[in-house]
Amino acid sequence: MVTGHSSTSVDTDGDATIDYDDESIKFIKGQVLRAVTKTPAHPFLVLTNKTSGLVYEGYLKDVLSSLARILKFEYEIYESPDGKYGVPDHRGVWNGMVGEVVHGRANLTLAPLTISSL
Repeated sequence: MVTGHSSTSVDTDGDATIDYDDESIKFIKGQVLRAVTKTPAHPFLVLTNKTSGLVYEGYLKDVLSSLARILKFEYEIYESPDGKYGVPDHRGVWNGMVGEVVHGRANLTLAPLTISSL
């Protein structure tokens, strides 16, 4: 393998495995990433009351869980403090989930977001 490149293969369980030679993904292994969200977002993400407590379920949770298993990181999900997706104010300062990422309080958003030219 050429140094600085990652490769992906499939193990005997059918899961993808990652070769961590690539610096762009090496930092994620073993980390706890913070994912900010806003629920409900049917069918992408919902908060369900189970006997074990409140649990996130849905497509986005499944994708994040799969990525965590493949890339070997852990995560925590939390709700956007202001309950918003995010818009910039008159000074260009973002609020909502986007603001959480911009200000470094979250590593990623877990939401059905659309990116526009605006």
